[in-house]
Amino acid sequence: GRLRAALAAVPGTEALLIHYSGLFLAPPIKARLNLSYYLDGTLNGVSQDAIELLLAKYGVAKNDGFHDLPDHLAVVLELMALLAASPGTEQDQAALAQGFLLPALPRLRADIATHAPESPYLHLLDLVLAALAPFGQPQEDSAPRKPRYDKSLERGIWRHCSRCDQPYAREKELLIMTRALQEQGLPTEHLRVCPDCRAASV
Repeated sequence: GRLRAALAAVPGTEALLIHYSGLFLAPPIKARLNLSYYLDGTLNGVSQDAIELLLAKYGVAKNDGFHDLPDHLAVVLELMALLAASPGTEQDQAALAQGFLLPALPRLRADIATHAPESPYLHLLDLVLAALAPFGQPQEDSAPRKPRYDKSLERGIWRHCSRCDQPYAREKELLIMTRALQEQGLPTEHLRVCPDCRAASV
């Protein structure tokens, strides 16, 4: 009802596209569709790494024509729909809902409401939040919140020291460093050990 009324107030698809661009694309951006912005306070954070791992776990690849990051709301909702249709994925559904969507969506909704209180996208988010209700209540505080990962997911995001087994750097960053060193013909074995253990062995 409310969504239909809000859409009816928009004079055509072109006006809706302009409204979308004004909210989510045109600088200064008023509301962010990348969930990492609300979870980590920045793009390309550990939230994005975790979503990439979940996508890889289920063999999901982005369409070549889709140029947004893996933490884009459209990607995360499509992954959630895929999991909901797949048996045996209840744990990952809960992790995606409780660690990513429920903490981020109320903040995204608040940003939209601040700049466009009559936006139909508010009602779309309300429908999504209602569908996520079985996973718990939205977390409406404004501070970035580190998503809760299960142990296997966390180990995929962080490199654990080969000596003390403590996490010390993101796998993504270490892979970039490894490639750069290899291209220069330099050793990379030291990257398997955290800086503290390296310093202790000097």
